[in-house]
Amino acid sequence: TTLPIHDPERLRRLLLDPDRPVQLLVAGKAHPSDGVGRAMVREMVRFAADPAVADRVVFVPDHDLSVALELSAGVDVWLNTPRRPNEACGTSGMKILANGGLHASIRDGWWDEAWDTEAGWSFGDDAEHGPEHDAADAAALMDRLEQEIIPAFHDRDAEGLPRRWLARIRASMQQLTPRFDAARMVEDLASCLHDPAAAAWRARREDREATEALERWVERTGAALPTVRVLETQVEPAPDAEGRGGWRFITRIDPGRLPAEDVDVELYADPPAGRQVPTVLAMPVIDREAPGGRVLHCAVRVTTDRPWTDFTVRVRPAAPEGLLEIERPGIMWAD
Repeated sequence: TTLPIHDPERLRRLLLDPDRPVQLLVAGKAHPSDGVGRAMVREMVRFAADPAVADRVVFVPDHDLSVALELSAGVDVWLNTPRRPNEACGTSGMKILANGGLHASIRDGWWDEAWDTEAGWSFGDDAEHGPEHDAADAAALMDRLEQEIIPAFHDRDAEGLPRRWLARIRASMQQLTPRFDAARMVEDLASCLHDPAAAAWRARREDREATEALERWVERTGAALPTVRVLETQVEPAPDAEGRGGWRFITRIDPGRLPAEDVDVELYADPPAGRQVPTVLAMPVIDREAPGGRVLHCAVRVTTDRPWTDFTVRVRPAAPEGLLEIERPGIMWAD
């Protein structure tokens, strides 16, 4: 997002402060089909072209690996302003750690895991918001810059050294660099993905009987799934203890020819405009309907400012041990 220039006058005051000057360097580009991203780039270019701040703001076009190399080696603060949860990861921010740069970001992507009060800065809260919350996040960013980041950089001792700043650099390099490097990436890929997949493949190769049973389960479940019915869903307002809006969904499920233990009930919502990650919440069974107990009552509460009509109940076969997600047969959606 363009949070830094959301309040351009306040940013100008920070940039042009005669006692604590700041230089802002912006590098980026948008895909030709990304209209929103291109509009953001144009906003930043227009701000950088203002003669009043021309010697304080630099826009570097055509961001690529060579530009990223120079930036990650020379930046003091890496500023990241996504709308949570749209930051896919944040590897660009990780790269500055080994170069002594400090990170300041919304708590999204890697920074949600990494943030430490001594090793960098965060701003905003840890909730998900739409564009209507940009003003609050922009104000939080300016507060952090004005009250903490800029003073720490300019606070020098008798030897001209920024002791508080250097302490943060040491904390960042000591605490974060070993956790966010290529070695950890390879270890996580191996332990979380490749090793389990290889073990599952070996188990299937060595236990043909179990493999055939799994194949029969997939075939049987796929055939039975069309008999599942979402009979009814009730929705009621359910604000949380802090007064934030939300809904409670209660649904009645007839599992049809599927055993109840083979049923996963979920509440689903497509990602809103500008985001990439859908909302998927498990709806655990809270009751069974007599007689016979075949009809399942499932419920979940969601904190959100979205209308309840954005959400849909769906039923999926519960994956048995050893079943890869891609092998899970089908989804039944509520009408």
